[in-house]
Amino acid sequence: MDKFKGLLERFKDPADKEAINENARLYDKFSAIANFKESEQGKAMIDWLFSEITLVINKMIETKDVSLIYTLESYLKLYTNLAEAKSQVDAIQAWLHSVEEQNG
Repeated sequence: MDKFKGLLERFKDPADKEAINENARLYDKFSAIANFKESEQGKAMIDWLFSEITLVINKMIETKDVSLIYTLESYLKLYTNLAEAKSQVDAIQAWLHSVEEQNG
């Protein structure tokens, strides 16, 4: 993103550059996830996750097999990562906007 490059040119302190680079890296990572989540494939994956989560919970209840908790946990982590991607992108955009305003 050009805004991150512009900040890198303006800020010379290594700590500032490190923070800018880390936010740029996270922005790229979470933007890709957020875009995937909004795609048809992402929506299908979320539907599949909900279905799998329901199946695992039902199977745990039926069989009392507590080892399924690990499967459930992995599905929930995946869903959480997908769900939080958009909020991470929004947070980084807000940070970028505030830095630009302060250093106009």
